[in-house]
Amino acid sequence: MRWFPGLTLLFGLAAAGQAQEITGGYVGLSLGSLSYKEKDDFGFVISDSTASYRILGGYHFNSYYALEAGWGATGGVTETFRGFDSLGNPASLEFETEQEIATLRFLMFAPFDALGVFGGIGYYDATLETTVTFETPVEVQRMSTKDGDGGAMVVGGIAFELRRIAIRGEYEWFDTSGDVDTTNLGVTVLFRF
Repeated sequence: MRWFPGLTLLFGLAAAGQAQEITGGYVGLSLGSLSYKEKDDFGFVISDSTASYRILGGYHFNSYYALEAGWGATGGVTETFRGFDSLGNPASLEFETEQEIATLRFLMFAPFDALGVFGGIGYYDATLETTVTFETPVEVQRMSTKDGDGGAMVVGGIAFELRRIAIRGEYEWFDTSGDVDTTNLGVTVLFRF
């Protein structure tokens, strides 16, 4: 709480520190690490991190507000459980989930010359493809499913602004359904036109 007055003052002085007005469209690419944790109906906990990427485009209304849309995908989130089947043979159960995520975000910026902070809210729509493989020395059973998920998301980070290029470090949290916790930590490079 003791930092709150200082942060309020910094945000209030943001306009005075702005060197140039930023307006117009932009495109970009984001690379990051998605953290995924899920507890399924059978008590299995799937917890893993994987690479993520996103292509995006947006429009800066001014130096303080922007609207942005993006589409991205992740690598496979995997978890393997080992045990024994009913006959005592060694067995394994492997879960693998890949995601495609579309986002629409409204961003608010507090610029300080070339460096600033930002935050935003938005909506995401995800498609999850999950493959479950049960393997014993005598058989392999595989099942794949496709599920959808969508909801609110929150983003925050820092932005380094150059004349036509911006570099962002950002942290995203997705309000996923069920017992799933998903976050993404990434670096984004933007090109203005």
